[in-house]
Amino acid sequence: MRTRHSLRLAAVGGLVTLALSGCAAGAPPQSQASTLTVLVAKGTPLPQQTLRDFTAQTGISVRVRTAGTDLQLAQRVREGRARGDLALGLPAPNTAELGESRHLLPYTSTNSGKGAIDFPYVRSNRLTATSYDYVCATTSAATHPRTLQDLTRSRYRGQLTLPDPRRSSAGLTFVLTANAHVDSTGTGSWQHYWQALGANGLQVSSDADPAGAVTATTPIRVLSPTRAKVPASRTIGSTCTRRTSYAGILDTATHVNQAKRFIDALLTRKAQRRLPSTGDYPVTGGTALTAQQRKVQGLWEHNGEDNTDTSVSDSEIPGMLRSWVRAVGRG
Repeated sequence: MRTRHSLRLAAVGGLVTLALSGCAAGAPPQSQASTLTVLVAKGTPLPQQTLRDFTAQTGISVRVRTAGTDLQLAQRVREGRARGDLALGLPAPNTAELGESRHLLPYTSTNSGKGAIDFPYVRSNRLTATSYDYVCATTSAATHPRTLQDLTRSRYRGQLTLPDPRRSSAGLTFVLTANAHVDSTGTGSWQHYWQALGANGLQVSSDADPAGAVTATTPIRVLSPTRAKVPASRTIGSTCTRRTSYAGILDTATHVNQAKRFIDALLTRKAQRRLPSTGDYPVTGGTALTAQQRKVQGLWEHNGEDNTDTSVSDSEIPGMLRSWVRAVGRG
């Protein structure tokens, strides 16, 4: 069997599954009101029918509040500034530290065993994987690069747009992938790689749409091909990295038990079957994918650097991004 991404291997190997019930110590007083407040990262798939089914089956209504991009929501959680019952769409481009946050309450869904258990943070029972997609470079050019290194060639000058990794998880995921690839191949430092891309006319988009630089006009763009509905034939498979979205119960929750039931509902077969139409992949097994999703996943499995370790600690990311800004010559 082909070895998957090393982060996933570390996560599965270090998983500690705990049976938990009731509210964590120090949690706010619990309310019996029937409205659950869910903070959702921009672009996170949450089909309306899933919300309607949950309310019909439990009597619990759901108030959905968009809380910025996934990186912004994650930062709010880390700093204890997220106010609600549950956060949905938390990204995992880098590390396990968010999964150890005291601002998230522990919970292991009984439905995790259907597939979501394969996507945990290292030793974390505070985050539950609910969906995933892939971040890739895509192209509409007649001739296109085949590798990350090809992007530095003069024939592709000014053709690549990258979502700003300081605002977009698509951009950050791509930067981490490129850095890890350069480090693993011994082709030089990742700073030199980005200097070369900057000198080659790299465009950095402020667009923080979760699909990526969907408004860019350059022929080569970094985005989620399935969310942006880009044909798999235009996806550069060697650049793809899997991006997982997580849900976590906030320490400000006044409806902890209801939040647990909502996570359980997101992992039901019925809810997971609705995800492919949004461009996201279900984490539960046995769910049919679209033809495009199968092709993109096949590219990743065949060409992707799925053995390259892209994990970086949260404390390292600010410094890394400052070095990235200097390397590409951006303010």
